[in-house]
Amino acid sequence: SSAPDLSNVGNQQKPEWLEKYITKQESLNDLKHPVSFKGNDEDLKVLVQWLSTLKKEPSEKTTK
Repeated sequence: SSAPDLSNVGNQQKPEWLEKYITKQESLNDLKHPVSFKGNDEDLKVLVQWLSTLKKEPSEKTTK
């Protein structure tokens, strides 16, 4: 299967939700994250902060 498009995940999900999803405490479309997170708490914090920055600018077509 192909990897999900995360280019706009910062606009779609809150950091708290991302952290829970990555650590399999939350589901997306009734599915848990496919991989167990193997990092420590600091790694998780850095990952969630980075994912939260992934935001697409709204295009002019969607604002009209």
